Amino acid sequence: MDIINERACTMDVHKDSITVCTVTSEGKEIQTFSIKPVFLLQLIDWIKKHGCTHVALESTGIFWKEFHKRHAAQIAKSGMEIVY
Repeated sequence: MDIINERACTMDVHKDSITVCTVTSEGKEIQTFSIKPVFLLQLIDWIKKHGCTHVALESTGIFWKEFHKRHAAQIAKSGMEIVY
């Protein structure tokens, strides 16, 4: 199978936090951020530091919808694409 993206990033949005995992050839790293908007730039910087351009957003439950509605545009402006 061909490798399509060498750096993967996933986000799992909970009521009070977002758990983000990046997977690269060097291994994986997991970080948890507050759901509060003030922490969004830290989340974006952390993902960009790992070289991810696509973010898989887990779309189960209800919490991802509000996160997407409020922050998808800012994530896109930072050069990343959200996939579901």
